[in-house]
Amino acid sequence: MTKAEKIKNTLKETKERRKNQVCRSYLVKVDMSHLSRQKLEQLNRLFLEAKWFYNYAIANDPFELDHKISSVAVKVGEKFEERELSIISSQIKQEILHDIRSSIINLSRKKANGYKIGRLKFKSYIRSIPLKQFENTYKILDGKYVKIQNIKGKIRVNGLKQIPEYTEMANARLICKHGDYFLRIVTYTSKSDLAEEDRKKGRAAPVDNSAIGLDFGIRQQMTFSNRVSIEYDIQLTKRLKKLYQQLSRAQKSSKNRQKIILKIQKEYERICSRKADIRNKIVSYLKHNYQIICYQEDSLKAWQRVYGKKVMDTAIGEIMSALEERTHTPVAVDRLFLSTKRCSVCGNIKDMQLSDRVYICEKCGSVMDRDHNAAVNILYEGLSRVPAERRELKPVETLASALKMLEYFRAIPHVRASLVCEAGSLTASA
Repeated sequence: MTKAEKIKNTLKETKERRKNQVCRSYLVKVDMSHLSRQKLEQLNRLFLEAKWFYNYAIANDPFELDHKISSVAVKVGEKFEERELSIISSQIKQEILHDIRSSIINLSRKKANGYKIGRLKFKSYIRSIPLKQFENTYKILDGKYVKIQNIKGKIRVNGLKQIPEYTEMANARLICKHGDYFLRIVTYTSKSDLAEEDRKKGRAAPVDNSAIGLDFGIRQQMTFSNRVSIEYDIQLTKRLKKLYQQLSRAQKSSKNRQKIILKIQKEYERICSRKADIRNKIVSYLKHNYQIICYQEDSLKAWQRVYGKKVMDTAIGEIMSALEERTHTPVAVDRLFLSTKRCSVCGNIKDMQLSDRVYICEKCGSVMDRDHNAAVNILYEGLSRVPAERRELKPVETLASALKMLEYFRAIPHVRASLVCEAGSLTASA
């Protein structure tokens, strides 16, 4: 058997194995406190050489360029200087060329379809380096250390314990973000192993046709059809405001100004991480407990014109996107559906002002919280579009699921969970 045939058979076996596996990625952080000056200089040099090689490939023909070259021409002012590539490996250069070629092919396809396209531009910095092959371009030594090709010694990282032992490692990316280094590791896990992990952690698969409706809002960010309401608001910190004051007084093009800019970027990253943590935990709970999730496609652009800062602090749009991408059966109700004006009991329609927080139906006499009534309407409208039978839950079962959800959401940092009463008042405030 020739080498080409062996590679072809290996790829075929891998594709068959991937059909019964789930792809996951894990982010681990390089421990800067245990990083020596020599290793830090090597990491900085690696990203610098990746930028040199990328720009050199753009300036020349990336389809004909040899990835084994050991030096490139770098423009310094009006002249070109020859720079040696001492840290970056041939496999990394090969993968950078592959990314460039893929980008050019995709641009040509868009141009053929009638789109107006630009061209690849030179980069002033590189923030991500591909590490294609496990055990070659990078290795995991134990629960604390990794080895990156051509970087002398081992590098201590935090977060490897989150990767299960039965996981199959794939490619990775070395990321430089705001002065810190991260390793994004792609893994493949067997579906049976994931099911066993969920069973051990008590995360059973959602009951068939179990459904819930939710209404997005500004005052309460999310209200569910089981009467649970959550509220959170991740605002800009006082430290960020002080840093901007220091930035305004710093001298332009000084090292101190660059340090302050780096601190501002890190502070923004902390704020975004808090929002992402809330989003992931909410979507994860809904995914593992409900088969059908009904929500309304609200016009966030209209919300931003009126409540711009509030929408930014809550990142509702990211939750909508995550529900559509991650949950089992997301059902998006049209934004023109009258979820607020319609009575969820009898279907009567009445006008509602933004200041009206309680829905009082003149026809059947029902009194409900405004957002809870909308969530129930969204649930019924969403289920009417799904060809599936749904078992009506008993009041005791509904209350048990609401209390379980309430307990989970209360444990999320920065989230205030409450239970909406039929009369519209809030109880059990967290």
